[in-house]
Amino acid sequence: MAATAVTSLSGRQKGKQRLASELRVKRDMLELNSQRFTCPHATTKVSLEAGGQVGVSMSFSGGYYAGGTFVLSLSLPENYPFRPPRVYCVTRVWHPNVEVETGRVSHPLLEGDWKPVQSINAVILGIQLLFLEPNPEHPANPIAAHAFNESRDKFASQVRRTLRGGPCFGLDFPHQLRRLKRTREPSMDDSDTSPMDLNDDVEGLSLDEAGDDYRWPGIKRPCFTSIHHTPSGATPFSNANTNATNTFLPPPPSSQRACLPESRFLHHQPYLVDSPGFRA
Repeated sequence: MAATAVTSLSGRQKGKQRLASELRVKRDMLELNSQRFTCPHATTKVSLEAGGQVGVSMSFSGGYYAGGTFVLSLSLPENYPFRPPRVYCVTRVWHPNVEVETGRVSHPLLEGDWKPVQSINAVILGIQLLFLEPNPEHPANPIAAHAFNESRDKFASQVRRTLRGGPCFGLDFPHQLRRLKRTREPSMDDSDTSPMDLNDDVEGLSLDEAGDDYRWPGIKRPCFTSIHHTPSGATPFSNANTNATNTFLPPPPSSQRACLPESRFLHHQPYLVDSPGFRA
């Protein structure tokens, strides 16, 4: 009898925990649509889906990944917000903080820095900032992180090659570039930024071009085994905008991307919350 009572109590506790988690997720989604906290140069769409999954699509008009659109999947645990969500980038990307094969995103907020007061909004904001300015202190792609630390120009060149799609570093990357409109007049600060050479030959690009001292065993075996959910209308390593023109703004000069001012946290456009379907 005692064992049965304990089991029943445990079941009721789990039910209460699940209900509290669902209410918290709903509150987070309302926060996304009302507070309007995001970054410049980033347009974000969010959808809540079944199974504790949140679909996110981010498009960037500035920084290293300008012209790219990336689909991410946030997997919320049953005891959210007491445990952080797991975040995967469904679209393959060359980024110091994203595992190139599994898509796992590494961010302090998703690990030791997580607190129950954090929200989905805070996670999305952190990922936006991560794309605008990678964090080499928490690498998930050691080769990309080494290039970022060694030379920002070298890293920017690697990113541009992968955004154009095709085989790079022994893996296939989706075509990501789209035409962007310049939002300001060119300035003297832009003189140190070399324009992208669209005639670069990316065929046969291998890990040797990333540095002789860095090898990643198994990198030639692309897989996505850690992903158990793909938002409807989107597939891993795919991008619907395959006919876009291969032109985009170069990343900002090093003097401008050294730090992100507080003004980057405010934007006058809300998140686009799509429910129930997700449009990448």
